Amino acid sequence: MWVETKHRALVSIPYTVEINDITVMVSGQHEFDALLKRAKDAFARLYTESECSVRVMAFGVHPHVSGAAHRIRYFEEMLDYFGQHQGVSFWTGDQIYEWFLAQNQPPPMT
Repeated sequence: MWVETKHRALVSIPYTVEINDITVMVSGQHEFDALLKRAKDAFARLYTESECSVRVMAFGVHPHVSGAAHRIRYFEEMLDYFGQHQGVSFWTGDQIYEWFLAQNQPPPMT
């Protein structure tokens, strides 16, 4: 979405700390599969809502957290689960930004 500031409009790209491996695994000290469970629940809702409009599901992962030997299988399961659904794309923040700009012109400066 566009966020208007004093000097120019900025694009706000979805980001969450609730589906973020540092929040869940490091700070929260949850079980190794907690991020997978949380991500699946969020995905189920957003996937249903995506029938009416585009949805973006952001998740934060870090190699030293989700890439650890005792956690990586859950990260791989998460990606596999998402990828099994029709119409799902995996994009970086830059790709989301470029897509958004192609769809939405900046608001006029007021």
